[in-house]
Formats: sequence, structure tokens, C-alpha cells
Amino acid sequence: MVKGSAAFELDGEEVKLERGDVLAVTDPGVRRRAKALSAGTMLLVVGSADDRFESTRKSAHLAEFPRPE
Repeated sequence: MVKGSAAFELDGEEVKLERGDVLAVTDPGVRRRAKALSAGTMLLVVGSADDRFESTRKSAHLAEFPRPE
């Protein structure tokens, strides 16, 4: 979670996240739903196939994101 807070429902189980929290859903069969709990909530969502992941990220890509103090 980059900013704010959100509630996620994963196969009927609720998980609440705040800024700095991370959630990994590794099973593509999990039914999921998300809801922002505060205005301005911002998520960083990453997906990947079964193949090896190779990042194309450059440091300039994240220059605008707030950093924890």
C-alpha cells in the first residue's frame, strides 16, 4: 500500500492494509475484491506470469512516488 488504507476480501476473508503493508495473492483461483477505506488511497499492484520475472523498471519510473520518512 503506497498511501491510505483498503480492505481486501480473499475467498470471503477480510484483510485490511495500511500504508507500507504488502499483500501477496499467489493463487490465481482466489476470489478477490478490494475497497478503499480512505480518500486518496493508492495501491501498487504487480502481476506476473509463471515464467521468470525480469524487471524493466528504471529508477525514474518511481521518482514521483512518496517515500517513507
